Amino acid sequence: MSKTPKVSVIIPVYNAEKYIGKCVRTLFEQTLDDIEYIFINDCTPDKSIEILNKVLEEYPKRKNQTKIIHHEKNKGIATSRNTGIKATTGTYVIHCDSDDWVEPNMYETMYNKAVEGDYDIVSCDYFIDNKNNSIYNNQLSCKNNDDYLKAVLTGKIGSYLWNKLTKKSIYSDNDLYFPDGINIREDFFLIIELYYFSRRVFHIQQAFYHYRKNETSITLQNLDKNVDLINMRLEAMNLIEDFLIKNQA
Repeated sequence: MSKTPKVSVIIPVYNAEKYIGKCVRTLFEQTLDDIEYIFINDCTPDKSIEILNKVLEEYPKRKNQTKIIHHEKNKGIATSRNTGIKATTGTYVIHCDSDDWVEPNMYETMYNKAVEGDYDIVSCDYFIDNKNNSIYNNQLSCKNNDDYLKAVLTGKIGSYLWNKLTKKSIYSDNDLYFPDGINIREDFFLIIELYYFSRRVFHIQQAFYHYRKNETSITLQNLDKNVDLINMRLEAMNLIEDFLIKNQA
């Protein structure tokens, strides 16, 4: 791996022992050689890190490309992603959830397109997977970043960051991070900022990412019965509103 890898992948780890083995293997089997993997152990109480290390032994060429960062206490998904952002050294950054998995040519295809067009953000379609089937999810392809911004705000495209390869400079030049302590809709807030500060964007009409529909996921919990999640969601929306008003977007 060169001093500056082409792509950095950020993977928070918490309670993922049932799925992390498949996730990690698909990451390590990427056709892109010059890549950096950053795993953040958010004090997971299960065997996720043990499984990660075991799989890593099967891919010795990936060892020098892999960082495993351990939190001293559980800090939540937003802070874990921020830990990953601060540790990245790649030209482009993308996120991956430890219970999902990716197609082998995902990062090479997206990186090549990003370099080819000097794009700040390259997105792709994705699959929604459950026990019984895999559903192809088409994402809207817009002409420019303003249109993408409107599409995210109106719910026409997902605010997920795991299907959006982004120049690291967009993060660093604008000091962009997830809002600490907000562990739902945290990606919604950040993707608004990323599209706002981006210059050139592109969408690949191919699906490379497999989103596992996990019923225990925080995003699928009943918000009506969880006051903390309701408050987090409201706080995230308030942050978005404040950002848009401040920047007259």
